[in-house]
Amino acid sequence: MSWLKDTILALRTDDELPTTSASETSLPSLSDLTPEGLQLSNLGQYLVVALLLTVCGLLFAWSRIEMVEISSDLGSARTQLSIARTEGARLDLELATLSDPSHLSRAATDLALTSDVPVVDVPPSGTTAK
Repeated sequence: MSWLKDTILALRTDDELPTTSASETSLPSLSDLTPEGLQLSNLGQYLVVALLLTVCGLLFAWSRIEMVEISSDLGSARTQLSIARTEGARLDLELATLSDPSHLSRAATDLALTSDVPVVDVPPSGTTAK
């Protein structure tokens, strides 16, 4: 603190100086002042701690934002999975209905299909029939 007082006193001009006794008139010049009371090592430590706290705070905020985004993505994926499972169950039921022999015979009767129609096998182009 005395270093700061000495610096302020050295910067004042003669007309700004307070009236003092003759023994106090010898003020130190700026070249005589040394930063004895100022500890720069502590200032550096405070800056490192402040920087570390800032980085930790930013990492915490970033992780929370990512957590909210991932939670939203997970919710939409669960919804899509539920829709896909429902559609799969519907398609399984439709397949079972369409491949049921009684359903197939009923559909053939409804369409007036008969079993006495000959099946013609058409070979691919460039080959002969067997």
